[in-house]
Amino acid sequence: IKYRKHPTGIVENRGKVTGGITTAGTTIYTLPIHYAPEFDLDLPQDSNSAYGRITITTGGDIKIYAGVSAALTLNCIYYTQSN
Repeated sequence: IKYRKHPTGIVENRGKVTGGITTAGTTIYTLPIHYAPEFDLDLPQDSNSAYGRITITTGGDIKIYAGVSAALTLNCIYYTQSN
């Protein structure tokens, strides 16, 4: 997973997750705290051309909740972060 913070405070996440544990609530990655959102975000994502859902927590955890069978695409995830 790649992430970066733009000078305007916008955080961008992208990448692809394959394999591993796909149980709902599993943390697939943890962002550094200065990249975490100010409130939990529930976001739809593409999962092998099907519906997938992730949550990015205020602690920086990216958790899966739906649709991860073979691959989960994490593209076009943008949010503001003021720290």
